[in-house]
Amino acid sequence: MSPLALAHPVRGRDELLAELADGIHGRITVLWGFRGVGTSTVATALAQRVQARTWFVRAADADALRAGMVSLAYELGAGEGEVRSRHLGDLVWQRLHDLDTHWLLVLDGVTEPDALGTDGTGFLRQPPDNGALVVTAQTDRWPGWVTERAIDTLDAESGARVLLDRAPAAGSVESAARVSERYANFPAALDIVGTQLASGAEGVTTCDEHLATYVRHAYADQIEDLLDDPRIGLAGRFGAAGRHDFVADQLLNLLSLLGPAPIPYSALTADLAPLTGPGGLRDGITAERLDAALRDLADHGSVTMHDAGPPSIGRLVRPHPIMRTWIRDEIASGFIPASRAVWVRVLASERRGGIANRPATDPLWTLLAPHLRCLVDDLARGPRADRHLIADLVPVLDIAAVARNDPGPAAAGPDRGDDGTAVRR
Repeated sequence: MSPLALAHPVRGRDELLAELADGIHGRITVLWGFRGVGTSTVATALAQRVQARTWFVRAADADALRAGMVSLAYELGAGEGEVRSRHLGDLVWQRLHDLDTHWLLVLDGVTEPDALGTDGTGFLRQPPDNGALVVTAQTDRWPGWVTERAIDTLDAESGARVLLDRAPAAGSVESAARVSERYANFPAALDIVGTQLASGAEGVTTCDEHLATYVRHAYADQIEDLLDDPRIGLAGRFGAAGRHDFVADQLLNLLSLLGPAPIPYSALTADLAPLTGPGGLRDGITAERLDAALRDLADHGSVTMHDAGPPSIGRLVRPHPIMRTWIRDEIASGFIPASRAVWVRVLASERRGGIANRPATDPLWTLLAPHLRCLVDDLARGPRADRHLIADLVPVLDIAAVARNDPGPAAAGPDRGDDGTAVRR
């Protein structure tokens, strides 16, 4: 029940850890994100930083959660008779409240909030001022009385450090950063690739060799191996015969054509007609069918969803970074028939209810801006036959520029993101 020792330094999380540790006691903190993004690592590093009496309970399924809480009850001094006769949540939380020292309880790997109980009578309860409860999960669907923190991918330099911590002789930080970016700066992927480099798998020991061997020639196979690894856990995801239905596959392909930032789902549902046609969804798709496909993707970890806050925005959707990377490479190779023309139709639609009719004051434009830039960049670098589509996006690029007080698309250029940095490919 003690936290696992960290085999390597935690990279790129110093500011987050300092913020989480400040005032952690007396509250519930949920760390959520894709499997493999590092929620458990952050929780372990947080436990080391706060220096409180700490317990880690594995909570990926009901049996593991109950077994862990029973063990905790015994460790807190409960007798066998109490464990057998009393409500386990009541017993554990009474014992925790009786402690006079600082403590931290981590419930690690929760799949659904309902597994803990969200009405304050289960395992999810408000701790006293000397206690803290941290939950790691893949969902943000939690009651409003908990503090949620999304755990994101790393920046390229931190990703490079993760890789080189595992394979110190693999090359420079710059070469490792190039590898990191090719794997979406995703921590679990970098752990796997770094371990491969350290072991000399298939004779590849350096970052430059890895880029030459895998990224240029067998990248899709390498990504598929990563997706099958239990640390990422998206095995069986591929194609209509996989774990998702065909509409879900098509939807994920389209979402992957946009940037890595969260995508406002209302951009899809504002007008469904432009989503259909060649390279898009099948004709006659309904909002209900699209919702079902999106829930299916979320249930299997291929996307995350969370509420953006403003009613005009609704849910934000984000494809799994490694899955997005693989799909974009397959689209570029011509193996997946998804077309950026679909998004040009969606974003430039002036039909009734279309996005192009929304005023620059609509907060939707702030969220769409990085995706517009990504589309322009991809179209500019893509087949010459698609470059004329950029002109169709100019009116909405101008609206987005006004919304963000940017100098406009001409000043930013097709190879730059909405924040002035190069768009990651």
